Amino acid sequence: MADNNNESSEFQAIDFALGAHIVKAFDGLNPNSGPKQFREFLTRPANKKIYRYDAGTPKEFINELRSSRKSEISLETQDILSHKIVNLPTLPVVVYFRKSGFLNNDDRGSIMQDKIVWDDNLLRSYNLTILPVTQDYKLWFLAWDKLSLDKLQISWYAYVSKPENKRFNVLYRIGKDDFEICAAINDPKSFMMSDISLSHDDGRMFGVETTLTIVTQILFGESVSIPDPAKVYGVCAGCYE
Repeated sequence: MADNNNESSEFQAIDFALGAHIVKAFDGLNPNSGPKQFREFLTRPANKKIYRYDAGTPKEFINELRSSRKSEISLETQDILSHKIVNLPTLPVVVYFRKSGFLNNDDRGSIMQDKIVWDDNLLRSYNLTILPVTQDYKLWFLAWDKLSLDKLQISWYAYVSKPENKRFNVLYRIGKDDFEICAAINDPKSFMMSDISLSHDDGRMFGVETTLTIVTQILFGESVSIPDPAKVYGVCAGCYE
């Protein structure tokens, strides 16, 4: 290695890659089939329907979503008695977040690998440490109506049930070149969606939660960074600021 300026990759690279993978689960579905709100969901851009969110509660997420979209209200209802305007965020949506911590998923430990890349002038060698990790993610499917929620969770279930959809790539940048690491959704023995609906007191909303275990690798070496997800995947997959 040319110097001691080693850098580690960030778990955020896995976040971006998973967000892009979730987007694909709803690509190609018939936008003319199903309940009205689900059809509208399918026609929205990725960053208006898939959200990466720091772990909180569904109620906190809805409140933040409502607050962040004051200037782009999609649905207004007039309360005639109180003369108040109630701003309802656009649902359904899919929310995902990573639980803190990780697990080393391989007893063999780190794997040393040389990555050879070209630059404009000469052949360069990057010496990387590739570290296996397992991370748990939570997915929320949220909707104002139960029929749209059903469509969301069934569509996701059908998508991840196919073997070819259990794998996706995590992209890193090593120097000036991109480097792909494979990630896989750990195949559980059972698939479960748990109810996280809000009561009438909290503002009626239907929701379910499921857990994803992602098996992949992180990098440690020279000039390691994350490419811009919008440029990498063509969408700002799951970005929520």
